[in-house]
Amino acid sequence: MSDSTTNAAQSAAAQAGEVFSRRASGLTRVVSPWTALAYSFVAPNITQASFYLLWAVTLYAGAQMQISIMFMLTLIPFAAIYTYFSSAMPRSGGEYIYISRVLHPFLGFIASWTLTIVGLNWQGNNTNFVVNWGFGHTLTQFGLIYKNQALTNIGLNLSQTQGSWLAWIVGTISLMLSFYVIYLGTKIFMRFVWAAMVLTWIMLAVYAGVLLSVNPDVVHKGMMLVQNIDYQQVFAKAQELGWAPGAMSIAATVMAGMTFMNLTCLGSTYSANIAGEIKRVDKAQPLAQYGSVILFIIYYQIFTYVTYHGFGKDLMEAISMLNAKGADVPIFGSFPQTPFLLVYATQNPLLLLLGGPFAWGLINWVGAMGLAFAPVRNVFAYAFDGMLPEKLNEVNRRGSPVYAVLFGFVISWLQFTVNCITPVLSAYQVYTITIWFFGWIFLSIAAMAFPWRRKDIWEKAPAITRQSIFGVPWLVIAGAAGLVISLLAVYFTIVPAFTGDISTFPWQGLAFSFGFYMILPIILYYVAVVMNKRRGTAFERRFKEIPPD
Repeated sequence: MSDSTTNAAQSAAAQAGEVFSRRASGLTRVVSPWTALAYSFVAPNITQASFYLLWAVTLYAGAQMQISIMFMLTLIPFAAIYTYFSSAMPRSGGEYIYISRVLHPFLGFIASWTLTIVGLNWQGNNTNFVVNWGFGHTLTQFGLIYKNQALTNIGLNLSQTQGSWLAWIVGTISLMLSFYVIYLGTKIFMRFVWAAMVLTWIMLAVYAGVLLSVNPDVVHKGMMLVQNIDYQQVFAKAQELGWAPGAMSIAATVMAGMTFMNLTCLGSTYSANIAGEIKRVDKAQPLAQYGSVILFIIYYQIFTYVTYHGFGKDLMEAISMLNAKGADVPIFGSFPQTPFLLVYATQNPLLLLLGGPFAWGLINWVGAMGLAFAPVRNVFAYAFDGMLPEKLNEVNRRGSPVYAVLFGFVISWLQFTVNCITPVLSAYQVYTITIWFFGWIFLSIAAMAFPWRRKDIWEKAPAITRQSIFGVPWLVIAGAAGLVISLLAVYFTIVPAFTGDISTFPWQGLAFSFGFYMILPIILYYVAVVMNKRRGTAFERRFKEIPPD
């Protein structure tokens, strides 16, 4: 931390007794810059490329996915915003801290709440994925290759997205273990992150090795061998439902890139939300924020190329259409995402374990934890500022915010449980990217306003934050770019709500999502204002200061 930042922190700490509930946050800086990079890469669950690749080409017909992948570069302005802001205000809470200090606490709370609850809800969604398409598909694959009907039936039961008590029990245990790891503290959690980081690249290497050694003809024979599925019937059914190989669409390519491709990366900026636990923030954040985007592009390009090489682009698009119309499960037994399809390319059990659903499930289990870890710190930051009950900012001797962890578990478990009962809520979750970019609109505006609205913090910020070109701070430029990208992303993601092409993207889902994510924080904010005024606390003054370290 620079001397100027330290002095600012000391200045804030000197008044902490009057403004904040205690002089220190209780969080400790134990995360190294390289670990911050690993967290930024693992948290978004990049291996979910396995089904986003299917969904994107149906939702945006004509999208050329290998070009769409490059639109992940549109995340660079946000990486810059978080890098500059977290260096100036190296505290946990991310965009909540920045927006509340630069613009207004009301805007900061709403914008951050959207990203926080989205993260916790997606921890619940990902638990469904881990159970259904990780563990369920693993058992199904092994049941098929060993001709064990009992094992196949257990796998198919686990892979049921609704109505399986077994899936709910396994998922609940999985969630309890996830939040127990988070409860154990940052050091232990980050060991899991590194394990997932290594396994991610091992899985990709095995997956790529298998698919580069085969071609669509081999896969077609494997479909008949393993499940007695005639690939010609798959194509015929998809064509009956409206699929046809089409020409590339530039508009669809752009929209797919700025929606589904970027959706796989949401959570990569969470390293800024745990800045209060990162060492050398000014060095860690550039590595984590920019480095993760580069790794995403490399991973996705390799994954997409080998997938199309081995399975064939036509088969992937046909399966995508079947899935969109609900016709995939009757043919394949469950959702045929790419790790499951690997069983048609090889029946080697070791290759299936390392390159298929088992490794995929383990990676996503840790990634799901990552999507909850930073939001738990956001909840802590809200409580530290008096937005939520003070109990939520209590930490144990491990430096873990115990009650905030419990709060996160409840939200994630409720989302997971509802998913096991009905697809309605999970279908509405497709608009979480809309909500996420809506929150980033406020972040971008705060970045543009920071040098002028909070000169006191700006002038004390480290040099990395105050970098400029022709007298214009890079942070302001990044904010302007982020605002344009956010507005475009919001527009692109609401298009399906009104086109009516796919029944799982109704306009009611968009309305529900905005109501679900926006109404509650407004109520909570005004309750906090009233409660703090009754207590006589210096509520407004807190937002004039950076929270104590």
